[in-house]
Amino acid sequence: MNTAAQHHHTDQPVAHIQAQDQAFVFPIREFLRQYGCEVVLNKPVSEVPRYEMCVGSAFYVKSFFETYRGKPEYILAVIYGDDPDDLEILLEKGIKVLLVDAEPLSQDVIRKIFSFYFLSPVKIQDSRKEPILTIKKSTMHKEAQREDDAGRQMNEKKDRARIDSVIQDIFRKNTISTKRKKIYPVYAIIFVILLSFVIPYILYGVSLAMSIGTLAMSGKALLSGNVYWARVWKNAGEPHIIHAESILRVLNVFSLDQLRGYGEDQEKLVAMVKSASHAQSSVLELLEKSSVVANMIFMPDARNASSVVSEVMDLSSEIHRVSQHFALIQAEMDAVLTSPRFPFRFAGVQRLGQKGLEGVREIRTHIQYIQRLCTLYPQIGGFRKKQEYLVLFQNSMELRPTGGFIGSLLQVTFEDGIMRDTRVIDVYTADGQLKGHIDSPFPIREILGQEHWYLRDSNWDPDFTKSGEVASWFFEKEMGVSVDGVIAISLPVLTRLLHVLGPIDLPDYNERITESNFFAKSLLYTQTDFFPGSTQKKDFLGALVSALLLRLTSLDVHAQSQLLQIVTDSLNARDIQFYFPAAFLKALMTQWGWSGAMTITDCTAVLHKEVCIGDGVSIIEANMGMNKSNYFVTREGLIDINIAQDGTITQVTTVSIYNTTPQEIPEGGGTYHTYYRQFVPKDARVSSVRLDGFDVPYRDLAKPEIPNEPAVSIEPSAELFSIGLPFVIEPGQVRTLTIETKRQAVLPQGNIAFQYSIRKQSGVESFPWHVSVRYPDEWSAVTDADVANPGHLEYNTTLTTDARVRILFRNTL
Repeated sequence: MNTAAQHHHTDQPVAHIQAQDQAFVFPIREFLRQYGCEVVLNKPVSEVPRYEMCVGSAFYVKSFFETYRGKPEYILAVIYGDDPDDLEILLEKGIKVLLVDAEPLSQDVIRKIFSFYFLSPVKIQDSRKEPILTIKKSTMHKEAQREDDAGRQMNEKKDRARIDSVIQDIFRKNTISTKRKKIYPVYAIIFVILLSFVIPYILYGVSLAMSIGTLAMSGKALLSGNVYWARVWKNAGEPHIIHAESILRVLNVFSLDQLRGYGEDQEKLVAMVKSASHAQSSVLELLEKSSVVANMIFMPDARNASSVVSEVMDLSSEIHRVSQHFALIQAEMDAVLTSPRFPFRFAGVQRLGQKGLEGVREIRTHIQYIQRLCTLYPQIGGFRKKQEYLVLFQNSMELRPTGGFIGSLLQVTFEDGIMRDTRVIDVYTADGQLKGHIDSPFPIREILGQEHWYLRDSNWDPDFTKSGEVASWFFEKEMGVSVDGVIAISLPVLTRLLHVLGPIDLPDYNERITESNFFAKSLLYTQTDFFPGSTQKKDFLGALVSALLLRLTSLDVHAQSQLLQIVTDSLNARDIQFYFPAAFLKALMTQWGWSGAMTITDCTAVLHKEVCIGDGVSIIEANMGMNKSNYFVTREGLIDINIAQDGTITQVTTVSIYNTTPQEIPEGGGTYHTYYRQFVPKDARVSSVRLDGFDVPYRDLAKPEIPNEPAVSIEPSAELFSIGLPFVIEPGQVRTLTIETKRQAVLPQGNIAFQYSIRKQSGVESFPWHVSVRYPDEWSAVTDADVANPGHLEYNTTLTTDARVRILFRNTL
C-alpha cells in the first residue's frame, strides 16, 4: 500500500474505499465517479473523506476499522466470504455493515448497497442469496413480505427509481454544499496570494528588468564612446535598482528565504547590478579626470605644472580602485551564471549573461590600458632628467614592414612630467645629414638601387624591437640627438583620430582636413613638386600635428572616451609600437604586447594547460614602387594545416593580392611593386613556392647575380626564417602566391595542445583569412568555441589584430 498521503484540490466530494480485492470494488468506484465523487482507492488521504467504505472479509474489515479514527459523514463496511462472527465491534462504532455474496457485483446489488448506505435506518443488513447470519444483539429489521410476484416486481421497480432519485439528491446536495463551502475560501486564498505573493514578484521582476536594461544601454553607450547617453541611461536605471533591492528585502522575509538558494541568487544578482552601476559612475569620473591630467601634461602652464605629478598619482590610484571594482563585478557575474536555479539555467539568460560578461571584460581592458599608461608615465615623463623621444610617422599607403614608409619625424621633449617641446622633421632633411656609409638590406639595394641605408628605410625588419633600435641609431648619427625611446605611429591611427576629432582646419593652407580627404591632401602637400630638402612636407605635417595636439587637449569627456578606444585599438592592431633601450621598459613593452616583437610560436593560455605545440605565420609586405598604391590594395588568405599521426605538420598558405587601382590611375596609385615575405618557424622546411600556379625558382644569396625574374630568397634568423619573393601586381590584376612548408613536431604522450598564430602586419587595417586544420580521425578535438568536427576544423577571421586558433587534441588510440 502506498504510504504517501493523497492530496486533493478539487471541489468534488471525496470517497475513500479500502478494498481487500480491488477488482471486486471497481463497480462501486465507477458508480461513485458517475455521481461526481473523487474516489481514492487503497491510498491514505490527507483529509477526512465524506464517504468511507471498507470492503473485504470480516477479518480484513474489522482489522481496518480497529485503528480507524476518522469521522466521515457516511461510513460503511461491506463484508463477503464466510459467515462472519462478532460484528458488534463495528456496530458499536456506528458503522453500517452490509453482507454480500463473494461474486461480481451487479447493478442491482450496487443499488442495494447505496440504498442501505444512505437510506436504511438499520445498522446491519444481509443481502446474500442464502443468508445464515446469526448475530448477538442484532438490530436488523425484517422487511414486509410481498403479496405476489407481480406486485413485488412493480414495487422493486418503484424502489429502484426512488433509491436512484434519493441517491442523486444526496450526491447533488453534497456537491452543491461542498462547492458553496469552498467557493468563498478559494476566492479569498487567490486574493491573498495575489496581494502577498504574485504582485510583489511582478513588481520585483519589472524593477530588476528595467535596471538591467538601462545598465546594459549605459554600458553599450560607454563602450561606443557616447558618454552623454551613458550617463543618461545610468541615471535612469538607478531608481529601478533601489526599488528592486527594497522589494527583494520584503520577499526574502516572507517567501524567498523559504526557498533554498533562490533568495541568495537574487541577492547576488541585485548586488551585482548595483555594483555595476556604481562602477560605471566611477568610469565616467575617471574619464573626466583623465581629460584634466592629459591637458596638464600636453598643454602645461605655470599654474598646474607643479601639481601634475600628484594628479597622475591620484589618477593611478583611482584607476586601480575602479579596476578592482570591475574584477569583483566579473567574479559576481560568473558566480550568478553558474547557478543551476531559475532563471539562470535557461539558455536565453545564459546568452544575455555572457554578452554582459564580454562588455565587462572590454571595459576592464580599456581601464587596464589607462592603468598601464599611468605606470609608464613616471618612467618616461622626464622626472629625473630631460628625456627625448622620436616619433616615426609611417605612411601605410606606401607599406613597409613595421607599418609604412617613414616620411616624417616628430621629436618630443619631456621634462618634469610635462611635454616641453615638439619638433616636426622631414626624414629627407635628417637623412641628408648622415655622414659615412651603411650597407642597406639587399632588397633595398637591388630593387630601389640604394647602396646606402638611411633612417627612412630603417624599419626593414618587421620586429620593431630591432627596427626601433636601428631608427634610434640613425637619428643620433644624423641629428646628433640621443633619444630615450622610439614610438612608431602608422597611418590608420591618424585616420581614426580624424574620424573622432572631426574636420581639422589649417588656416595657413586654407584647408579643412577630414578623414575622407586626408589621402588626397597628404599627396598634394607631400608628393607634388616635392624634392629632398624642401620644407613643404614638414610644414604641412607639422601644421597638422600641431592642430591635432591642440584639439586633443580641448576634448570633452565624450571625445576622451572615444580617444581611449582609438589608443586601445591602435595598440592591439600594432599601429602604435614602442621601443625603449632601458631594459626594464623593454621588458614591460614585451609583456604588454606593445613592442612589435615577432612572435608566432608562443603558446599563451592554452586549453587545460597541456603541453603545447606552437605554430604560426606572419605575412610581411614592403612597397618598393615608391608610390602610394597600397591605398588600392586588398588581400585575402587561406591556410590549410594537416597534422599527421607521427607529428608531421604540413602547412599550405595561399595569399591573393588585389590591385584595385582604377583605369584612370590617380596620382599616387599605379603598379604595386611588393617584396613579399612569409615568416615561419625556424625548424620548418619549404616544400614548394608557386606564383599564379607556376613554380618559382630559388636564389642563392651568396651569389652576386641579380635574377631577371622573381626568385625565392630564404633568410634564416634566430627564431624564425623568411621566404622572400619580389613580384608586381598591375592595376586591376590579382596574383596568388602559394607556399607549402613542413615541420616535424615531437608529440608528447597523452593530450596535445596546439596553438596556431597569425601575426598581423602594422598598417594593414584588415586581412580576411580562412584556416582549415586537419588531424587524424582517431583524435578528438576541443577548441575555445566547442568540440570540433571529427578530423577537421574550420576557422574564419578578418585580421584586425593578431589571431590565434587553440585546439586540445585527445588521442583516443
